[in-house]
Amino acid sequence: NGKIITKIPTGTYGDLLLKAIWSGDKVSITTSTQNLQITYTHAILELPSNPFGNYCYITVGSGVKSLYIYGSSNIIYKIAINLNGVSRDFKLYIKDVSLQAPSFYNCITYTNSYTLNMFIRGNVYIYGSNGTNGSNGSNGQSGISTRLYGLAGNSGISGSNGTSGVYCYKLILNISGSLTIRGGNGGNGGNGGYGGHGINGPKSPSGSIFNPIAGDNGGNGGNGGNGGNGGNGGYAIYVLSTISISGSTYTLIGGNGGNGGNGGNGGYGGDGASDTSSNIFNGVGDPGNGGNGGNGGYGGNGGNGQSGLNVTTYLSISGYSGNGGYGGNGGSPGDGGSAGTSGGNGKDGIAGQDGANGKNGIRL
Repeated sequence: NGKIITKIPTGTYGDLLLKAIWSGDKVSITTSTQNLQITYTHAILELPSNPFGNYCYITVGSGVKSLYIYGSSNIIYKIAINLNGVSRDFKLYIKDVSLQAPSFYNCITYTNSYTLNMFIRGNVYIYGSNGTNGSNGSNGQSGISTRLYGLAGNSGISGSNGTSGVYCYKLILNISGSLTIRGGNGGNGGNGGYGGHGINGPKSPSGSIFNPIAGDNGGNGGNGGNGGNGGNGGYAIYVLSTISISGSTYTLIGGNGGNGGNGGNGGYGGDGASDTSSNIFNGVGDPGNGGNGGNGGYGGNGGNGQSGLNVTTYLSISGYSGNGGYGGNGGSPGDGGSAGTSGGNGKDGIAGQDGANGKNGIRL
């Protein structure tokens, strides 16, 4: 008769037609889905049987109380789940899937001051995103007729940090099966650019014994750029408050630190202009001095290997630290110009200093 009842009174008999009203529903998703908004109170998300074309960002709405995720066990789904639209304790069920965060995102994020209850069924793998590698610095330009010295090479860009598998305020893990969570590796630092070379002094000594004009000095070499630092590895789990784990089959591994970039080599110095005259009455100015070599760039520091968990409540495995980059070689000096029929040679330039090697990261 359309009347809603929540219980059947004692003594009721006869045929009753009961209709269940579900507060949740199945969410449809395809391999081409890149942004998904979930609004069902209790949502079931079946991941597609093929990998996503690129990635999928999932945003969970404020009215959602629980989310159940399952899919194909032999596919790594590139996915980021943002629960920050929720303002209550939340239940997240995950069964037999492998999830990896897209670049610069954590795989699962819930930083509001509530508890994230995660229920793991079957074999589940959750990975943070690897940091991106820094780009190499561009080489400095060599000298030109209006600028005899070489320009410095640009420094390499530092690698970005790896992200976390799970980043939340308070976490309760209930594991029935096995769980592996790994933080992303830090990106490698870019190499420093080479310093530009100085060019030879273009104008030879000139003038006369009464008005000597010195020859041009060679241009200095540009300094090499510094190598970029390696990014730090990400945590497997990062909690702002506390964590509780029920179940013994789990592995938490921090990300490896990225390697530092190598420093660029310094440019070599140009030669000083020589006296090419054989006549004592002209070309008697002093020869030019050689240009100095540019200094080598410093090697970038290696990133830190991160611990699997930012609190010491449970055991975890730290990632390996990154190696520091090698310093660049100093540039060779230019030779002083040669004297003509009289006088002395120009002074040779000074060699550039080698750059220092970067420091290795720390395994935290």
